[in-house]
Amino acid sequence: MKCFFAFKESNDVNHAYDQLLKVSVYSALKNTDLDLYCLFDGQPSETTQWLQKKGVTVIYRRTCFYDKIREITIEKIKNPDYLNIGAGAFLRVEIPAIMLELGFDDDYVLYTDCDVMFQQNVAKSLSHIKPRYFAVAPEFHINNYRRMNSGVMVMNVKNLLRKDVAFRKFIADHLGEFIPEYKEPVRAPLVAYWLNGRLRFYPTWDQSAYQRFFSQNWLGSPSWDKLPPRFNWKPYWGDGSKADIVHFHGPKPNQAGLFTSNTIPIHLQSLIPLATPGYFQSSRVWNAMWEALSDG
Repeated sequence: MKCFFAFKESNDVNHAYDQLLKVSVYSALKNTDLDLYCLFDGQPSETTQWLQKKGVTVIYRRTCFYDKIREITIEKIKNPDYLNIGAGAFLRVEIPAIMLELGFDDDYVLYTDCDVMFQQNVAKSLSHIKPRYFAVAPEFHINNYRRMNSGVMVMNVKNLLRKDVAFRKFIADHLGEFIPEYKEPVRAPLVAYWLNGRLRFYPTWDQSAYQRFFSQNWLGSPSWDKLPPRFNWKPYWGDGSKADIVHFHGPKPNQAGLFTSNTIPIHLQSLIPLATPGYFQSSRVWNAMWEALSDG
């Protein structure tokens, strides 16, 4: 099964995303037989050399929404970090078109963010999941599939291609609504808002785009399928030792030392409630992998 990562080259030392990507790849190579691809927005570098040496196919790509993202993040809200985040996040929208361009005929592929850790060989178990468009797990609340998380997606390539033109137009028309700090959350119409637990779509980059486009029938069920939580396990849910894929949604594993310090940096203080025992347990496993690949 093909597995895609997306990565925007940046100088963000707070998260060290290149470390996160390398551990994701290392854990996938160690624990799975997935065929790995990385969509890379940037120039050839030490990171791309490392990926290629590990057998990862690097595909240089820039999201088609880059110029609009840049206009909003740099010129309007003046946050260059958001340009890197958004340009990387929207790369996953390119996957169906890339599959077509490269002549790949897979019906389903896996996408994961670069802050995941593979703990089991997921290819066989995921091969039984055949979503209409894509399958995703919940975000903060483990049973709330309406508030889904796009950090791990099983994609139906052919059906997403059929929606590709319309989806891209929808994103282009509403892009500002998906960028944090730029627009207010979008609320469902009043009846749907109350019946669906006061549903709001918060500006979370591509994730809110997928949520909005694939649930335009507010009163009906969303068009995405349910991915069991073990394939996108958030450490704040509890012990992740049995999870297939751990997703460090919130505090990153290479920040664990900061969350045990006496002075937690201001930019991390909102994440303190997510720095649970499960987070520290999974972070120890992640850091052991980072040490192992660094020594290698």
